[in-house]
Amino acid sequence: MTSPGGPFVEEAARIVGETLIKLNKDGKQTEGSMDCYSSSSSSSPMSSDFESELRAQVRSTQYLYRDAAEVAGEGKGIQRGPLLTYPLELEVQARNSSYNMDMGTWTSSGGFSKSSSYEHQPIPRFFRIGTVPTTPWAFKKKDRAGKVVMDKDNKPELEG
Repeated sequence: MTSPGGPFVEEAARIVGETLIKLNKDGKQTEGSMDCYSSSSSSSPMSSDFESELRAQVRSTQYLYRDAAEVAGEGKGIQRGPLLTYPLELEVQARNSSYNMDMGTWTSSGGFSKSSSYEHQPIPRFFRIGTVPTTPWAFKKKDRAGKVVMDKDNKPELEG
């Protein structure tokens, strides 16, 4: 499998370049700074124009443009700006040494879609509780001479 990263970066640069060329031809401002973290409604006219034209350029490609509001929920407190990305599709499989099972696919636009051949079965919860003969949880009881104290079944007594 090859990474779409290299071709995407080249195409993204071309899209941004064409966006700036179009804005320049339309006589709109293309010089200055923009705040990528602010919403387009509260930002400068240059920012709004750039975002609108960028969306128009992206519509004619296979790529996706997600605004800051869509991306913000994924960052868990990290400030995020808009995102230009490629469509991601993952095949989800369960594998072991002798068997592969197709579970479904996950896409960046649609989320997880279960395969028609996959039947989900919940995994039962399993607990095993015991003692561990090591510090700090438990250790072998010793007498004053430093020998391990044995119980009636001739197994070491644990304490701790």
